[in-house]
Amino acid sequence: MADSLALPVAIQPDGRFRRTDGVEAAMRLIGVMATTHQSFWPHAPWFGLLEMFAEANADVSELPRITDAINAALKELGAGEITVLTVKNARGVYGERCFEISMRDGRHMPVVRHVNA
Repeated sequence: MADSLALPVAIQPDGRFRRTDGVEAAMRLIGVMATTHQSFWPHAPWFGLLEMFAEANADVSELPRITDAINAALKELGAGEITVLTVKNARGVYGERCFEISMRDGRHMPVVRHVNA
């Protein structure tokens, strides 16, 4: 599995870089944000969204507060051309919290992916 914090570059398991799609890299970045505590980086509390994802009401479908928070964080990171359209609760495997995120980068059709938090 490739881990990445840089937007269109991924680091492969062998340590080499590979070019990746910006939306896919942003989805991985959102996955990191969803598992980062707000207090982890005091200079960038908008990056850590773990508490927001953890407190999300599982009984509602759409989560506009999280959608707005992700879009604000992407703008802070200089990736404002990527827009999260919706964040919804989704069914996870083995009781995991899973969220369906729909986003687009302005050039392509919307993309839907799942993020565990």
